[in-house]
Formats: sequence, structure tokens, C-alpha cells
Amino acid sequence: MAVRKTESRLPAGMQANDLGQAVTNGGVALVSYLTAPLASTRQQTYVLFVTDTALHPQITGYSWTFTLNGTPTPIQSTTGLQTFTPTVEGTLQIDVQAQDNGGTAVASASLTQQVGPLNPELESLIANTDANAPIAGHPDTTRELINDLRLWIDGQLPPGDTEDGRLNRLILAISYAESLHVPPLRREVHLDRISDLLEAGRFDELVSEAEEGLGVCQLRPRLLAMSLENNGQSLIPWTLLPADTAERVAALNPIYTAFNGLSQEDKIDIFNRLRFPKTNVLMCQTMLQKVRQQLFGGQAWSVLLADQTLAGQLLRHFNEGPLQP
Repeated sequence: MAVRKTESRLPAGMQANDLGQAVTNGGVALVSYLTAPLASTRQQTYVLFVTDTALHPQITGYSWTFTLNGTPTPIQSTTGLQTFTPTVEGTLQIDVQAQDNGGTAVASASLTQQVGPLNPELESLIANTDANAPIAGHPDTTRELINDLRLWIDGQLPPGDTEDGRLNRLILAISYAESLHVPPLRREVHLDRISDLLEAGRFDELVSEAEEGLGVCQLRPRLLAMSLENNGQSLIPWTLLPADTAERVAALNPIYTAFNGLSQEDKIDIFNRLRFPKTNVLMCQTMLQKVRQQLFGGQAWSVLLADQTLAGQLLRHFNEGPLQP
């Protein structure tokens, strides 16, 4: 069966377009990590969800065709995930068929996206070697942030208590720092490894294997499970860890036990919420809000982020904790 568990369902309460630019066709949904206009020379990732379980036993492989300005590039895959890099500007059409053992399509979906240039202002800064280090930063990481991620961070977060964009700027900073530490290829390799673990039924390993984080903001599943609510209750109890790092290994065990008490469906949904850039950014916001409410009395972002000590404490709780006083 070629429909992996991670492509067998959408997260509970979500539609395909909550994850990224998407199109649905019957029992399948094709989701693009990023929304058009895409930037040329930037790798794009596509996932085909097969939500109609009656189709699962029939599917043994996938046939993808990426047609850029009329030139097709066919690709065969054994899973519902594929990448493609448009090398020039223009129109990109993505066609995917989920096929049976004889190569007959049992389901299909198509998506059309426009491809534009890399951000010209950024490219000008990168080209200016004198200004490169202080202004453009690390070129590859800055290209990802500006060309790929900024839409979700600036345009997709609910307005809420953002206080003239302070929370958005914090999430931009987190995503930039984490992308420097874990570049896209390493992130995708890690996500594939986690998906393989879940496919093998090793659900109890998700929380420990992802302890360093998943996705663009490198978010930890255990803190997300403490932050997400169902019927007014967090998925697992809000639990503070010892501030002393030497004591944390033992203290993590009951948290891992609580996480592993979640259903397989909950774990798949947590994985997919962290996998896609759009929802990863939203989950980052959810987790920061939870830390603020639980440990800082819901103080305004303008207060927390203007105080270097408080901001440092907030980020330490977010990155390592939540921690005991």
C-alpha cells in the first residue's frame, strides 16, 4: 500500500487549504507547501492526501507531471510526496495520479501556480558584498524567509493580540534562527524519517525523535500537545521541567508517557501541523501564546519583548521548557 499514514488523513478540524495552497478532487487533496506566486529556483514541495480510505488498497504508486511553460517533467514516486524546482518564471501546472499496480489512475488532482522572480530588493542586497553580512544576513536562509515564509508569517496569522506586528516579528526571528541551524534539506530528511517511523507503527518514538523540533520553526510536539486544546482541555497536561538541565531527562519521562497516551490519529495530526510551513507558523503562535498566558500572566507582547530579561526568559521557556522557576 503506497498511501502512508501521514498522507491518509487531514488534521482534525482542518481543510486542505489550511495547510497550504490546495485543490481537492473527490477523495484526494493536493497541497503545496507554498502559495503562488512562487519564486523561481526555489524548491517546492507537494503532498497528495488520500482521504478516501476505500482507495488505499488500490494505490501502489504515483505519477507526477510538472509542466513549466508548456514543458513537461514526468516523475514517478512511491509515496504521495514530491519536490520540484521551477528554474524560470512563468506558469507551472502540477498533475498527479495515484495509480494501481497496472499503472491505471484511481484518483488524480491538478494545481496551477504562477512562478515569479526572487525578491529583487533582497537579491540587490546579496549582490552588494559590502552590505551582505549586516543587511542580507545568510543569503540562503534569508532567501527562504523572504521568498517562501514571509507570506505565512505576515499575512496568515490571525490578527489577535499582535500589537503592531510584534508577535509576527518574533516568529520571523525564530524561523530565521532555526533555518540557520537546520536548513531546508535537513528539515525534510528529518520529516521523512519521522514519517517512516509512523508508517512502521513506531508511534511512541515520535515525541523523543522530534525533541529537537520539527518544521520551519523547529517546534517540539510535546509543547504543542500542551498548547493545543480539545473541549477546553490541553491534549496533555501543562507540565514544568526542572531548570537544571541535568534533571530534565528523568522529568521528561512522564511527559513522554502522557504524549504516548494520545491516539495514533492525534500523533499523525500533530506531525502534519508541524510539517507544513503555514501550520507550523500558526502552531508557533499558539505555543508562544500558551507560554505567555501560563508563565507571564498574559502580559502584552509590547511589555514582554521590550524587556530584554523577560524576552530571554520567554524564549528559554519556548525552546527548552516550559521550565520551573
